[in-house]
Amino acid sequence: MRYEGQNVPEKEVWGPQGFTVAPDGAFWIVDSVGNRLLHYDATGHLLDRLDLDPHHVVGAADVAVTDSHILVLAISIPMVYRLSTEGESVARYTVPPHLEGEISGITVGDHGEVILELGEGRSLFLLVDADGKASQTGYYVPNKPTYASIEARGANRGHVVIGDQRVEIITTHALTGLRVLGITPAGSFYVRVSERTSTSPTQVSVTLRHYSTAGQLLGVAHVPVAEQHAYVPNGLALGPEGDVYALITLPDRVEIQRIVFRPAKEAP
Repeated sequence: MRYEGQNVPEKEVWGPQGFTVAPDGAFWIVDSVGNRLLHYDATGHLLDRLDLDPHHVVGAADVAVTDSHILVLAISIPMVYRLSTEGESVARYTVPPHLEGEISGITVGDHGEVILELGEGRSLFLLVDADGKASQTGYYVPNKPTYASIEARGANRGHVVIGDQRVEIITTHALTGLRVLGITPAGSFYVRVSERTSTSPTQVSVTLRHYSTAGQLLGVAHVPVAEQHAYVPNGLALGPEGDVYALITLPDRVEIQRIVFRPAKEAP
């Protein structure tokens, strides 16, 4: 699916900051230029434009959607806004000052809790109340009374812990980021892996790795970061059926594409 961009000055590079897939399969895109959310159904039909100005959102950077609420992360004035699916204000949460500099995205807990992602998902903090109290947490694993946590270590090594499974991750180049993108209803999970392939100029390669519930590598996919017209910080999302989607920016439009994985035995 795609949507056409707005008219912007020639040579100005712009782009959305992120997007998500709702439980009903619809897409929500953070249109940072227009300070609004764009709501599309699963076939790419525009359903609504939700203006964020009335909610005093400044610098929208990410969005998460549940069956009943929309959560919007703003980073210019760090806050999280909870809206109804009709666009009415429900609540807002202060981001703790000591977390502001590292915040990179937002996710939602199993019961609608607000969870902040720091450092591309290397750590997560649950917002306990609206005044900014937070506690460190992990990713919820469906149907298991446990959490997943991430720790990057060493020049090209790291690991991901999902339930009782510990998965070692080794990269060819310097490891710069690990993030659990999501866990499917069947229990398999996706990990976003960032590597710094060059320092002059800095170049980063991003891949997605798909693991079984037992921690076996099932498939690998390249994420076209270098080919993007504008960088999208939160440009990957997991759909309710277990498919992964990427938000791709082009000079005159944005496309949402389903990621195709190579079987692990065919991956380089």
